[in-house]
Amino acid sequence: RLPPGLGVKETLVWEEALLRHDPSRSNWLVQTVGPAHPVIVLGLSGKPRDLVNLRRWKSYDGHLEVVKRFTGGGTVVLGPDTMLASWVMRGWPAGTNPTLAADLPRADPRAIMSWSEEVYRPMIADCFGPSQAAVFSARENDYVLGDVKFGGNAQAITRGDWVHHTSFLWDWRPEHMALLSQPRKQPDYRKQRSHESFLTPLREHAEAHYAAQEGGGAGGVGGAGGAGGANAA
Repeated sequence: RLPPGLGVKETLVWEEALLRHDPSRSNWLVQTVGPAHPVIVLGLSGKPRDLVNLRRWKSYDGHLEVVKRFTGGGTVVLGPDTMLASWVMRGWPAGTNPTLAADLPRADPRAIMSWSEEVYRPMIADCFGPSQAAVFSARENDYVLGDVKFGGNAQAITRGDWVHHTSFLWDWRPEHMALLSQPRKQPDYRKQRSHESFLTPLREHAEAHYAAQEGGGAGGVGGAGGAGGANAA
């Protein structure tokens, strides 16, 4: 179980260790919450000069980290309003658990995205209502409700084993998003939109769902806080 308050770099180290060095070859779901201060996380091939707004970075008044993860994918900025989840799995189909990773074909990134979409759809229905589950999809490397993004994904595949991790946007802060440059490579559905029109915070959908359940009363939805952990799946 990961201790509360574990840093982003340390969490990534744990995930990579589970992927590459777990002697039990178990399947894992690692869950935690974002850091108290903003952390910009680059994909394996990401270059800070292309993806980080260096002017905003230099003038940012507060603690700020930039780290690079061992998986691909785009650049994200994590903070206290972010929820993180990573699947560390053996074999394909998911969780087949071959004795040797080389015994089964490598997982395909698009197939993993489709698998994760079906894994998370019941959660979307429970937390945000069936109407949101109906418009939820895995689109390119993102999770979206219609055409607005609430989650970003990255993967690493090594022989037959793989990790799929997600940053869920419970809420977001404009000053944190301003630390990122407008990426040159964007998903087609983004259509060059700004963060304000491209992103949707899950908090708003949760509050609307709970208010509707209570007949229009206050939602009473908590924040993204709470102790993180790692559980064998």
